[in-house]
Amino acid sequence: MDLFSHALLPYLIAKSFKRRHEDVTSFVLGGIAPDIDVFIMWIDFVYPTFFLITHRGITHSLFFGFITAICVLFLASRTGIRSFINRFINFQPAVTPGSAVWACAGAAIHIFLDSITTHGFPFFIPSPQSGILQNCSFIRTYSLLY
Repeated sequence: MDLFSHALLPYLIAKSFKRRHEDVTSFVLGGIAPDIDVFIMWIDFVYPTFFLITHRGITHSLFFGFITAICVLFLASRTGIRSFINRFINFQPAVTPGSAVWACAGAAIHIFLDSITTHGFPFFIPSPQSGILQNCSFIRTYSLLY
């Protein structure tokens, strides 16, 4: 899936339920948050054996996907970032417990959308058996579209 699809589905879902603008913003931010890993992929070039810092790596797991969504929501709500983005779109993120839940729901939708593609990703990091990052459970997924 691409960034547009990950932003569009949460937007359409939130708008269809007539949610507040802050909720829609949090939901969309959560929907694109797991793809923030494209900005940290350079670590894989510096330390190539750390395979979790790749696209669809650690930020696409359930636990770290939720943490990533809340961190992206927090960063987007900062005055400098918010005012920069407000020049282009009506952007009103707020950090509240409710908006954190919406951001996590957006991340869950992102992970679900990526799970119906033909690529695998580490769904359960850290592994429930050991609680460490070494034992990852990779799920090989297949597309429902073709």
